[in-house]
Amino acid sequence: MNQTRRLSIIEILTSTAIGFFVALFLIHYALPLWGLHPTNGDGWGIATLFTVVSIVRGYLVRRYFNRQPSANPEGDLDQFQKMTFDWSKITFPTATLESRLAHMVYELDEIRRLPADLTEWADAFLLFIQAAKVAGHTMSNIIYAARYKHRINKKRKWGKPNAQGFTEHIN
Repeated sequence: MNQTRRLSIIEILTSTAIGFFVALFLIHYALPLWGLHPTNGDGWGIATLFTVVSIVRGYLVRRYFNRQPSANPEGDLDQFQKMTFDWSKITFPTATLESRLAHMVYELDEIRRLPADLTEWADAFLLFIQAAKVAGHTMSNIIYAARYKHRINKKRKWGKPNAQGFTEHIN
């Protein structure tokens, strides 16, 4: 899910304020259970220290996980799509949507001949994401649309396989 900068700031400020007041409450009401009785000034100072440490910790943890490939697979696919498309524009400057689709059909024929060859699947995938980019689609949008379409397909009725071996929906 994408979040606007405004909502991100509101989320961070809300979380920080809640954390600060929870710490303040615990300092004044939980620490006495262990025989510790901080003054109001000490309580505010301790809560402020914990809040600053929490903000720094949260930032560092978020930055770490945002760098991990699995943290945002759809975003990673968008970046990968841009990287491969930028390379293809330089390497194949005259390539069009139609030429990419024609090349994809060629790669699909190679997959039919060599279904165990993962590199042929990769070739078809690269052409697919580049053609999608030419058509104005990001990988995130395609994944969103695929999830939506899958929900629709699960509700459909399906016929029997046709002469080519695939099944079409009947409603």
